[in-house]
Amino acid sequence: MNLSDCYRIMGIRESATDDEIKKSFKMLAHKYHPDKNPQRIEWANNAMSALNTAYTTLMQLRFQEEKKEIKREPVRTAQTHQTVKPKKHVEKQKVKKSYYEPETEAREALHHDLLTKEFVKVRESTKNGLYQYFQYGIYNIARRENTASKNIFIKITANIKKSYHAIISLKKQTEDVDFIKHFDVFSAMIYNFYMASECINVIDSYSDAIEVEAYRLFKRGDDMLHPCEKEIFYDRHNRGFFKKEIADNLLLKSEANFKNILKIFPNSTWAVETKIKLQYAFALKEYLNLFFSEYSPRPHSMGI
Repeated sequence: MNLSDCYRIMGIRESATDDEIKKSFKMLAHKYHPDKNPQRIEWANNAMSALNTAYTTLMQLRFQEEKKEIKREPVRTAQTHQTVKPKKHVEKQKVKKSYYEPETEAREALHHDLLTKEFVKVRESTKNGLYQYFQYGIYNIARRENTASKNIFIKITANIKKSYHAIISLKKQTEDVDFIKHFDVFSAMIYNFYMASECINVIDSYSDAIEVEAYRLFKRGDDMLHPCEKEIFYDRHNRGFFKKEIADNLLLKSEANFKNILKIFPNSTWAVETKIKLQYAFALKEYLNLFFSEYSPRPHSMGI
């Protein structure tokens, strides 16, 4: 779906704020809801699916374009303490490297250390935001509607966007595969967390049996995903140790529920939200496997 169609379906201008997009979505979702259109159920289902797709596309675009507003702080080199800038490609004669180059290795080690420190700083800031998300129960859409919770949520999502683009910036400053792997997995997790948190479920009392069952599966998957997230980002910090087996089990069950929806009810109005939640479950699983497995490599002390 192209952007002009998204704005047209949402009934908003391109200059609309994120909050205006959400308000328009809620209003139109109630208008197009199948229970509000009993004489044209198929039309209502198609309208809801198109609305969900338009909303998701726009929120994804807003997230990705945020990088234009982010001021990147490049890592500095050890020797000159000058900003690392991209160099123009210049043909050079191949120079045979000596077996041991202490100065070069020292510079590379310090550069790695600086990258690690920057990543840890970004990661800790993000984890604090995710902790607050569950501390105040902001995953509850109804609770998020009150002014205090809404302001907290806005600050958390702004921090997540900033962290995401900061990590993208760090990734451009290294060719180390281990760094890139950690950057990719962490940025994918927080990006998909953001997209999943922006899923706004509008529920009345579906009369369509297919939609009812699709919602039940979606709700079941979501109800298992939330305690899994809460264990990872909140409970383990308060308790002092991590119940990883419980988190893994909840995540697998949640993933299975979302997969079943897409397999059994691919045309349901819940398909768009389900795909978003499933993608987040995949990203969260990669995050757990890399950062929390004692068998995973943790180069440069980047493990959590």
